[in-house]
Amino acid sequence: MLPITESFIEVNQFSRNGQQLKSTKAIVLHYTASPGAPAINIRNYFNNLRMQNLQDQSVDRYAGAHYSVDRTTIIHQIPDTEVGYHVGSKTYTAEALSMLSKYPNDCTIGIEMCIEKDGVIHEDTFQNAADLAAKLMISHQMQPHQIWTHKGVVGWKDCPLPWVQNPAEFERFKKTVLSKAFPKENEPLCEVWVKGKATNVPGKVFAGEPYVAVKAMVYLLKTQFKFDDQTKEAFINNVKLKTFRIDQNTGFVQARELGHILGMNLNWAGRATDIEFV
Repeated sequence: MLPITESFIEVNQFSRNGQQLKSTKAIVLHYTASPGAPAINIRNYFNNLRMQNLQDQSVDRYAGAHYSVDRTTIIHQIPDTEVGYHVGSKTYTAEALSMLSKYPNDCTIGIEMCIEKDGVIHEDTFQNAADLAAKLMISHQMQPHQIWTHKGVVGWKDCPLPWVQNPAEFERFKKTVLSKAFPKENEPLCEVWVKGKATNVPGKVFAGEPYVAVKAMVYLLKTQFKFDDQTKEAFINNVKLKTFRIDQNTGFVQARELGHILGMNLNWAGRATDIEFV
């Protein structure tokens, strides 16, 4: 991993207000939309926003991410513990409102990825951003589902544009981050608990996320389950399971999705620890 260059921008009302994050729930990936501009230029742009004048007639801009990354450099420009103005919006996606907060700037860390003159995210920048995200995921005890795009948070902004145009690249990024954060992680088994009681429901970790056996879980909770043999799609209470997968002839669903559908909270500390629904 490249060394991280610490070059904090000055505290100011437009790009670094100095307020503390309420929590750290997600890492949000952006692209700079400035073809050919290196990371230092992005850092300086955020710093220079402090020169705006609220008293003049021009429209003021509020913007600032925690990191800028290019092919050769990672710049840390706002402390991880502070608010960055990187996902400000009048509206947010339902997922962001549910999993982050009403104002996601107060619980997220932003990473700006520089683009080449032709508008692409170079593979070196991609890998450097993945190194950084893996480091942050470990230090803040996060899981892969806590890696977001700007568009995933606000819904309307096509950022990072290359990943909006090719969503497979974002999926590749998350897998790359996971492999860098947990290079030797297998698929450990977990014990599943429901409201303080141990169950016989199989639990397993796939790609860093907790999953539970669907049929065993719905039988235990007496909920409706349907599986379409033709489409290979599964439903609980007529809600399609987005994370359904089959492993060794057993259907599994991501515990977080199941908890959301059934209105239950999830406690899980990571790796092979117990999966508990409360």
